[in-house]
Amino acid sequence: MTIKKLASGREVGLGDIPLGECEDVLRLIANELLSVGIDINLEGGLKSLMTQDVNTIKNILLKLVGSKPIWAAAEQLMLRCKYNGAAIKPDTFEPKENRKDKIPTMMAVLKHALGDFIEGLDSPSA
Repeated sequence: MTIKKLASGREVGLGDIPLGECEDVLRLIANELLSVGIDINLEGGLKSLMTQDVNTIKNILLKLVGSKPIWAAAEQLMLRCKYNGAAIKPDTFEPKENRKDKIPTMMAVLKHALGDFIEGLDSPSA
């Protein structure tokens, strides 16, 4: 289990997530982001994403946080992880003092689940 420290000082334990679940979430996010209108130069890899204007980046972030399907998928992935040493359950972020960690935890879990796919996008083509 990989441990990630949040800005609040609490920790997220990132567990193993099966390949099929990671692929399902990757496809879901890709389909949801089609409506944002990202123009990525495939020759430039992920670095070309950094050339997008601020509004496009904002739209990507809002789409990720505002999408009910992405939110639900991230919550399912989170059930395989830990928050401050305890298994994440549907009510883990119900207490007011934990709420500030929900989105950072979701983002950490999504990055953990999709990191290998995203990292591979910037590899030179064979």
